[in-house]
Amino acid sequence: GTPHPATPSIGCYEYSASYVPTHRTIFVATDGDDTADGRSKDTAFATVTNALAHAQTGDTVYLSEGAYTNGVTLTIDKAIALVGAGVDKTVLSPSAELIQGIKMTAAGRISKLTLTGFSTHDTGSALYMSAGTADTIRVTANWQRYISGVSSLNNCAGVYLKNGALLNSSIDHNQAKTGYGGTQGVGIYMENGLVENCDVADNSRNSGEFYGAGIRTSGGTIRNCRILRNVS
Repeated sequence: GTPHPATPSIGCYEYSASYVPTHRTIFVATDGDDTADGRSKDTAFATVTNALAHAQTGDTVYLSEGAYTNGVTLTIDKAIALVGAGVDKTVLSPSAELIQGIKMTAAGRISKLTLTGFSTHDTGSALYMSAGTADTIRVTANWQRYISGVSSLNNCAGVYLKNGALLNSSIDHNQAKTGYGGTQGVGIYMENGLVENCDVADNSRNSGEFYGAGIRTSGGTIRNCRILRNVS
């Protein structure tokens, strides 16, 4: 901006109407409107995809309580936060089969939400992370489908952790479904990064080539986690 008046008395600056402050909160609600501006709870967007498209580095996308369905993978490729109203209050699920939940490739953060019902024949049905942090989330009842000649072997139904941190979360009741094979790590497949203070429970597969119902790891650190009742 420029000083105003020519000799300012209190050090104020004027900004143009097009000025947009950084580190904004963008709101989403199930009764929102994608033609609104998303800048308050009263003018919230309706879809997560629209909010992410408007988000810039440093912004927070806040999802009000409710169930949200997505027809495409939610991609977080910049340092933004996707925050729900609570792990039992904000739920993300797909509108069709073979849709991955969230793909995070930058130093962003997701927290206080649940991912359920997602499926893919690639890596990480509910959540793929090569960077960033997932804190206080639940990943439950997602499934992995193996397609011969298409899928890689390194699949998982829950979280594929290439790098980053998974903290204070529950990864449970994910499944490699009957008739599909080639699964490594139904709950978590981990190449690197950190899994800390998490419950990994009741993940299973019914048939096929398989390694690690709870966690399959080739690197990284697992600390202070409960891993129980996973069935291979």
